Amino acid sequence: MRLVELSTYLEVSRPTLYRYLELYEQKNFNGIEKKCFDFFVFIENTRTVTRPLIMDYLINKVLPIESQSNVDTEVLTAVRKLSESRSKIDKKKMQLIKSIASDNVFDDLLDVLLDSTKNSDKVTFDTIINNAKKGDN
Repeated sequence: MRLVELSTYLEVSRPTLYRYLELYEQKNFNGIEKKCFDFFVFIENTRTVTRPLIMDYLINKVLPIESQSNVDTEVLTAVRKLSESRSKIDKKKMQLIKSIASDNVFDDLLDVLLDSTKNSDKVTFDTIINNAKKGDN
C-alpha cells in the first residue's frame, strides 16, 4: 500500500505520516497520534502483512462508521461485531464475507442466494436448490 493512500485512511498528511514513521523507528512514541501508533504496532506484530489484512484492520479499527459515505452503517456494525466474535459460526460468516468481497467465485450464485433470503426466515439448502431450479441457473 502506498503511503499516500495510507495517510488518507489514517486521516493525516503524507509528511505527517513520514514524521510519525521516523518517530516510531526512533521509539519516540509520545509524538505519534494514537490511531497511527496502534496501526504501526499492528504492522510490527503481524508476521505477514497483506493489503487485505491492512484494509481489514483499517475498516475495523480506524475508520469511524460515521465518516464512511454511502455505506450502510447497520451492515458495518454487524461486520465489526462478527470480526470481533470468537464463535465458530461468526468466523465462518466472516470468511464468507471476505470471499464474497475479494473473490468472484460466488458471483453466479448471488441472485439465487438473494432470492432465497427474500422468501424465508432461514435459508436452507433446499430453498437454495429450489430457487436455482426456478431460474434455471
